[in-house]
Amino acid sequence: MSAIDFDNPARWRVKTSDETRTVTVEDQKFLGHVAQGLAISQQDIFWLKIRSDATTKNGSTRTKWTVVSVERHRRAAGDNESQEHSPPSA
Repeated sequence: MSAIDFDNPARWRVKTSDETRTVTVEDQKFLGHVAQGLAISQQDIFWLKIRSDATTKNGSTRTKWTVVSVERHRRAAGDNESQEHSPPSA
């Protein structure tokens, strides 16, 4: 996950092996950790539970991704805290 929209902290970009998409994050616990200063680098790896909602209008289908929860987060290699962990409990 990357590129936080600082005007809307629930908007992120998620890069998969196939594509990069803009998503909305609903995981309030994760967003709270980010607001409290959770450091995230571009090389970090996240395991996410994503909901995909498709809407068809006038024959055109649009798909919206929503991150329901951040299951795990692995810090980038070489990071002082580079260990795999689940987001801390609130």
